[in-house]
Amino acid sequence: MARRRFLVPRLQAQEALAATESVNVLSRLDSLVRAARRLYPSSMADASDAPDVFELDSGSFVVFLHPGGVLIHHESSGWRFHPAGSVVWDSLHQAVYRNHRATRSSLKDLQERGIAVPPIAEHKDEPAIDWRNNFAAEMALDRAPPKVRAMLREGAISVYLLMLEDTYETHHGDGRFVYPAAAFRSAEDAQRERERREREEPDPAKRTWYQYAVKPVHIAATAGRLVADLGLKDHEHVTVEDVVRLLNESQPGA
Repeated sequence: MARRRFLVPRLQAQEALAATESVNVLSRLDSLVRAARRLYPSSMADASDAPDVFELDSGSFVVFLHPGGVLIHHESSGWRFHPAGSVVWDSLHQAVYRNHRATRSSLKDLQERGIAVPPIAEHKDEPAIDWRNNFAAEMALDRAPPKVRAMLREGAISVYLLMLEDTYETHHGDGRFVYPAAAFRSAEDAQRERERREREEPDPAKRTWYQYAVKPVHIAATAGRLVADLGLKDHEHVTVEDVVRLLNESQPGA
């Protein structure tokens, strides 16, 4: 009985401590959320919130819909819509919310400047698209150079892309964009080229800001088509034609 008398207060104390820690964690999370809402009110917006209007550094106006894509105004053609997940949406979204290359505006500002009200209701509920669907993963096999077609007679092959990111643009420019710079049949060759570029780059700015990574992709020939498994991640811009062109350029005599 004595043991139980000591055990119960101890359990009660532990439960009280756990409850206090939970409250502290929730309090800290709430503080972080409120701080984020003050710093980035648009990116924290609820689906029912009004659209976000910005004037880009270029002078164009954009309207981000919640949920939905973005409308951008061109003087010559008026408003054009781009769904969430598209290349244009990604570029504008990074410029506004990531790198803050825009000034907050409003629908009232647009009207005062004589710009037609954007067709928000028409596009508000349009679905997002998958990032991978922005980039062609198939092409006609007969459009591939002979050297690449010869490789595919072996069956499906792996290709190792040397991907390039200009981190200056990522942090201080328009956003993060990653492109293929070269292609190789082996990961070792791709890694050697990566190390060579990092070691021998003569431009100090590129040596500081250019960042490379090796990315494997897979291509195959089937039913007269050249098909690629690109395995794209956010901000990677690669098409099957990029893979074929760079792979061909890497071959002797290309």
